Amino acid sequence: MKTVINYILFLSLLMSFSACKDIVFIPTQGSIQGVITDNNGLPLQGVNVSATYEEPSQQPFESTKTASTDTEGFFQINDLWDKVALNANLAGFKPASALIDLVDHSKPMVDFVLEGSPTISDIRLDKRTLSATVPDTLSIIIEVRDAFNLNSSEYTTNLLVQNQAGATQTIRSISLQGQGFEVLLFQGNILSEDLSEGTYLLLAEVRDPDGNRHQLEGGTFSIE
Repeated sequence: MKTVINYILFLSLLMSFSACKDIVFIPTQGSIQGVITDNNGLPLQGVNVSATYEEPSQQPFESTKTASTDTEGFFQINDLWDKVALNANLAGFKPASALIDLVDHSKPMVDFVLEGSPTISDIRLDKRTLSATVPDTLSIIIEVRDAFNLNSSEYTTNLLVQNQAGATQTIRSISLQGQGFEVLLFQGNILSEDLSEGTYLLLAEVRDPDGNRHQLEGGTFSIE
């Protein structure tokens, strides 16, 4: 008897599903926010972020909303629907994209890393102590990696020194020493006669042809 009842219930359920000609999907509205940085982890301002989606209606049509990142690399786009094609673009950087389904999360965080900034990968000093009594020279090699801009004549590379009081001085005696696949080598000198006795923090700074910047500490040296 129990088997007969279960069979009748199964047939009733099957008939009810068959009677439904259309399955109604409830659209999901939400927003997308995130932070965009470069490949050195620095926030990118002014990145154009576009979100393309289909608005719910009997005749769906595609819409696009845009936003720009602020000084912290943050963006937010509101009133989006269902599946959203998200694209991030900034001159001098490789574009990034993602497909976001708001059904899974109505307010997802979507962070992008845009490749394009030069990266100082190494700073080499030939010594750490200079003589204050006789002219002495500190030679510095800066290795820069960049897969997007290899026009070395348009790079700006600087040496900066910071004293113990926090004052910074820029030394621009930098020249290109060598160039390989996605690698640039710059060489610069610091003369002991240009600085007073003391301990200094060395900083290297590079800007590519698009103005993208990276700065890295190279440790300390002293003049005594």
